Amino acid sequence: MEDKAEAEAEGGKGEGGVLKRAVDWINAQLSRTIFKGVRFVLPKRALSPFAFLGMLTAFCFVLLSVTGVYLMFYYEPTFEGAYESVARINNEVPYGFVMRNIHYHASNAMVFLAVAHLFYLFFKGRYKLHNKLMWVGGVVLGVLTVMEAFTGYSCIMNERAMFAMSIGQTLAEDMHPAFRLVAMGSGSLSEFVLRFYSLHVIAIPAIMILLMVLHFPRSLVLDVPVLSAVAGVVLIIAGLFPVELGDKYVPGATFKITVPEWYLAGIYSFLRTGIARDLAALILPLVFVAIMAVIPFLDRGKAFRVRERPLMTALGVAFLCQILLTTIWGSRSYNLLSPVTSDADIPMDPLVFWPTFIGVGVATFWATYLGLKRGRPAAREAKPKAVGFYLLESEGMTLVAAVIVVQAVTNYFAFQAYFQGMWERALIGWGAALLGLTVSVYGYRISRRDVVPLPRGRQEAVVPSLKKAIGALIALQIGIVAYTWLLSPIPFANQLVTALTVAAVLMILATVVYMYRVLRRLTAEDYEWLAVGLAATVQLLLLAVFT
Repeated sequence: MEDKAEAEAEGGKGEGGVLKRAVDWINAQLSRTIFKGVRFVLPKRALSPFAFLGMLTAFCFVLLSVTGVYLMFYYEPTFEGAYESVARINNEVPYGFVMRNIHYHASNAMVFLAVAHLFYLFFKGRYKLHNKLMWVGGVVLGVLTVMEAFTGYSCIMNERAMFAMSIGQTLAEDMHPAFRLVAMGSGSLSEFVLRFYSLHVIAIPAIMILLMVLHFPRSLVLDVPVLSAVAGVVLIIAGLFPVELGDKYVPGATFKITVPEWYLAGIYSFLRTGIARDLAALILPLVFVAIMAVIPFLDRGKAFRVRERPLMTALGVAFLCQILLTTIWGSRSYNLLSPVTSDADIPMDPLVFWPTFIGVGVATFWATYLGLKRGRPAAREAKPKAVGFYLLESEGMTLVAAVIVVQAVTNYFAFQAYFQGMWERALIGWGAALLGLTVSVYGYRISRRDVVPLPRGRQEAVVPSLKKAIGALIALQIGIVAYTWLLSPIPFANQLVTALTVAAVLMILATVVYMYRVLRRLTAEDYEWLAVGLAATVQLLLLAVFT
């Protein structure tokens, strides 16, 4: 599944750095344990994140576990106390607003990355690499990911959660009585909440962990800057779009107009056509899951390229278009161009929806299939060895130092914003700092990349497009800092003095590290570890100071 990424990550046999030696030591200590077959691979250069989307999905699972444990300390799994405890977490518990928003948006990120991982491997044909069992386990993991997200947001006990739970209750009543008893209990609302809470924090995560043992390959690509970027994006989205508490559910009261989460909108669009609930919310989704699960047993060809697999490629494109259509339509009124504003917007005309749904699938399937069959396959020509993008070592050091400075200043204003009650802005600042870590590590990697030697007189050349890209990233970081700076309640003079002080200290540290590396001739991995450690140390120091 991630064979190509692993092979690229292991390229080069140079002397290992501090981080690599630490990982090797841990692997050696685990050699006699159940984890002896698992090996973490640290890339020595930038890799496409598409190659290890599964690892990014697992990272979101870890992020959810950490924030979820924090929330468990304050959540009360009873009907009477569920909503109030979430409100207390959101408004009173230290860092409760931050943890809840990270938890919510990390769950959305996990669902999105799981779906992206599934379709990426599908179009790449990776299920053919003797990975049939891994593929089936991954499909089941995707279903469990959606169920985990569904049971999580249902524990809030606001009107939106109860609306989704009522649909689940109806489905359970149509199934075997034993399943209804396990999932829903005897019928009381408090038992209802407790069952969903137990499924969310114990049962479903336990099954997912067992399936991960089956699903994960022996070698896992662990790219720290990409993980930092994912965490940064989650925090920034959490700051820009904080999750609402919603209205408390009152038994007997009429539901307000609401729609479920985006990953359930497709099923909701089926329900709005008036067909039987078990058909809309159970049978149709299971048909899709079953088709995806048996794909490795049906596609027995040896071709992997998209153009050489027109039938499977067309099937995947058709599924994607149908999922996109139903997800958007399930969140809109019967008129796709209008939002849901009243009860009259909820029902969908089945004579409009179903022909459109089927027509989109058929049209995209045949258009893709015929296009690939008639198109000429790309000629396989030998590619010349590329010089590649690179930075001079001095420019790489400057980039790392500059981004760390920006990162530290961003952290400073993020903590100031948090303690001033501006929690959304703090999340954006912390997310920007994590993205800064990604930029600094990648900048250093580019400066250390092995390239074909250039002719004499061009040794000082740097690709202009790369300079522009890095400049744009730094400008974005500075823009976020400036935005936080200008809107901060701290006087401008104090801000300026603090920013200059932090910048001066960090520049001195960066210079010391650079001189130490020059004198001791540290390896690339050593300095990458020092850069990451320096950024993390600054963050911890700022946390200690402002706390």
